[in-house]
Amino acid sequence: MRRPTWLVRESVGTSSRSGAGRGVGARLGGALVRAAPWGFLLAVYLRTLAPTVTSEDSGELLTAAFTFGVPHPPGFPLYCIVVGSLMRLLPGCSPAWVGNLSSALFAFLSVLVVFATLRTLDVRRSIATGVALSLGLGQTFWSQAVVTEVYTLNAAILASAIYAAVRAVRAVRAVRAEPTSNADRSGRWFLVFALCVGLGLANHYPLMMLALPGLVLFLYAGDSGPPPGQGRRSLLRQPKLLLLSVGAILAPLLLYAYLPLAASRHPAIQWGEPTSFDAFWAHVSRRAYRNLELTDDVPWRDKLAFLLDFGRLWMNEQAPWIFGLGVLFGLRSVLRQRDRIGLLIAGILAFNPLLLLLVLQFRHEAEHIMRVNEYYLPAYVVTALLIGLGFEWAHRRFLEGRAARAWRTRSRLLEVAWIVALPLGPLLRHFHANDRSQDYLAYDFNRAILASLEPNALYFPSGDYAAFPALYLQAVEGLRPDVLLGSVTGELSPEARDYLAALEASESRRAASDPSASSTGDVPRGADGRGRAPATDPATIQRILIEVGPRPVFFAAKSDVRWNAVLEPRGLVYRAWTPASDRRTHQPPPPVREADILRNARPGFDALAVDDLGRSIRADVLRMQGEQQWLQGDVHAALASFRAAERWLETSKEGLNNLGSTLAEYRVYDEAIRLFRRAAALSPDYLTPRRNLAVLEQEMRSKTPSAWNNYGSALAEAGRFEEARRAFERAIAVDPTYALPHKNLALLLRTKLNDAEAAEWHQRAYERLLREASP
Repeated sequence: MRRPTWLVRESVGTSSRSGAGRGVGARLGGALVRAAPWGFLLAVYLRTLAPTVTSEDSGELLTAAFTFGVPHPPGFPLYCIVVGSLMRLLPGCSPAWVGNLSSALFAFLSVLVVFATLRTLDVRRSIATGVALSLGLGQTFWSQAVVTEVYTLNAAILASAIYAAVRAVRAVRAVRAEPTSNADRSGRWFLVFALCVGLGLANHYPLMMLALPGLVLFLYAGDSGPPPGQGRRSLLRQPKLLLLSVGAILAPLLLYAYLPLAASRHPAIQWGEPTSFDAFWAHVSRRAYRNLELTDDVPWRDKLAFLLDFGRLWMNEQAPWIFGLGVLFGLRSVLRQRDRIGLLIAGILAFNPLLLLLVLQFRHEAEHIMRVNEYYLPAYVVTALLIGLGFEWAHRRFLEGRAARAWRTRSRLLEVAWIVALPLGPLLRHFHANDRSQDYLAYDFNRAILASLEPNALYFPSGDYAAFPALYLQAVEGLRPDVLLGSVTGELSPEARDYLAALEASESRRAASDPSASSTGDVPRGADGRGRAPATDPATIQRILIEVGPRPVFFAAKSDVRWNAVLEPRGLVYRAWTPASDRRTHQPPPPVREADILRNARPGFDALAVDDLGRSIRADVLRMQGEQQWLQGDVHAALASFRAAERWLETSKEGLNNLGSTLAEYRVYDEAIRLFRRAAALSPDYLTPRRNLAVLEQEMRSKTPSAWNNYGSALAEAGRFEEARRAFERAIAVDPTYALPHKNLALLLRTKLNDAEAAEWHQRAYERLLREASP
């Protein structure tokens, strides 16, 4: 049987001239030439790197790394330790920039390891370089390399595991081919593989588990076969080696002890507070996400749609021509050579999307599609191997013989062509989408919010794009330390709980001494008989915080308010007041100007078009700007701002529903109904807009004619004349004896709609009703 070509290293695509006689300058020049492509990739990453905190999980991970805290499940202990240490090694740099830089360095390391793997598989240097660079410039891969996230660290670990697995199997087969070779080398690489698996599990184990079945299948198949000679045994049949490998996998898992140790220090973020064993296990096992991932009954058509999305993303990750030709040639190469590397590639490509869709039970909705993109990184890594093998086969099959017959310069140009042509397509295709160098959106948005809050405010942010950057700005950059963040992880923060407990104790003492002063009447006793039991109901908690507490309370979203507080727009957030409070003595809210927040939204810069949370920030700014314009009486400008906000919410059912609720509050009923219907259409399981729609339609059916008349006047003032006409007609339908809508409709028909006959009819109806109403 012919030996697979990747088992024995060949000097492909290189000169036969030895380098021993070359001078130091020549060797140095050659090294610089070989390093130039990698310097170029690193320069691209640095050029497109986000300068500060972004949306997504950036603020949370930055704070957790800087303070050695506990981020969301499963905790990412390896990431927090590595990035937190890097921040301390670069004390003069912004922690946010260092966090973003760490993602770029991990991505860069991943690319280098993929290059090394391709070289191990006997792919010539030029093709291996071009394919590795094209992987680093892929759409999703590049997007994770310029912001703070955990995925590029896992990509580097996975690439290292693949490299170690290939080297281990290659060493085993070399021993079978030549029994006198060093058999210990295969065992060492197998231990390196096991250590990489453990490190991956210590960082983001769900992502590592998606690739592990394919790796194990490759190792088992690559290590199988007839017993080797000279008494040497298979890797998987050596108990000592297996025991050491298990230890190499389990040793990095000890890093999870970081979680309770970090939480015991009470850092700025300690998600889940994993100080007890139950809380620790709940955090590591991602128990809080089970209602999102394991309980929904998702139809198979949704899973099939996700698979089709994976296929689309897979084909467009680099560039269509690279994918098409590379995969076609790669399949030809793998099938022709009959080697085991095809099992590795096929295994990860199959298990990655299939296992993901078995675990993540999401309906196929616009906002869910982008939640899983980063989980396909293992498939993209092995696809680079397939493409590299494919272009190597094509080069040997179609180009190598012709180049050998040509002069040496042409051969050199061919090598350069591979290095330039392969990454050029992804670079041009994905540069604008991944250029985050001017992404100050989350930074400016949250700085503006914190700056607008009153001294010693209690602030409840809403959504990752508001909660996490605000946490970073306060805990890391020291902005507004007087502000108390009420919630970051979805529950009351420890500081807010302490504040609430003090308020409850104060209210209990006051109520016990003077029952008439208590706003809740009787004072139920707790287990110790000394006061009210701790409040757990959100409405009760908010009542105490707003009514009893001295801190002014602010909310980022009206939907988070459970008590019947009065909400006043204050810049980009809402100030909560008790229903009986007098707000006229307070200062006017700070102005909301879109240009102040969206300084990076320049023409031609559309990097945030692929970021759901960036779109939410833009929509929030425009919605709050519209509310302020409405309260100032500029109805036309307000409606224009609301429509601009809607354009950024095309895929957000919650955003469309909340915008519809805002318009319903301002009696823009037709627009509110349309938005509720759009939100409901995005998800068959989303009941909130359906409930809002039913309530609003019922309210409109029983609405007084004066409300319809006022609504029509507002629409006419905003230039929406046909809608104003329908509103006036509804007022007349509710009460035919109501004269004023006839007058308004007559004026509208005469001056704006050019219907003189209908205007005359309504004018006569108005005059007739006035005569009948006069004594």
